[in-house]
Amino acid sequence: MKIHAQSSNIVYLISASIFAVHSFVELGKHLLTLDGVDFLLSDKFNQDVLEEFFSLVRGAGGTNDAPTVQAVGQIHLNLLVAGSNAVSSSKGNCKAQKRGLVLDETPLPKKRKNPRTLDL
Repeated sequence: MKIHAQSSNIVYLISASIFAVHSFVELGKHLLTLDGVDFLLSDKFNQDVLEEFFSLVRGAGGTNDAPTVQAVGQIHLNLLVAGSNAVSSSKGNCKAQKRGLVLDETPLPKKRKNPRTLDL
């Protein structure tokens, strides 16, 4: 039986998705048993921070597509010194992370029990 490349990709995508969901569920079960962990934010389980770092490395590397370990180390040091002034590569596939985000714990206004109706 021949399997077309597209069908093979779909089977791989489905099996990888099942594996990812299963892994997240198992990790969630474990984390929720720890003291102080009341809930999980699934949005935080991604690699955007790592992708952003490599985007910064690519942006600082200029035209060098294959930097050495020493070059990446030097770029990393330069990025640490540059701090938030570093610019991501325009070729990246992730958004820059918001830093210094302050959460507001002000309670939301309560919803009215009987909404008013509009007479037309």
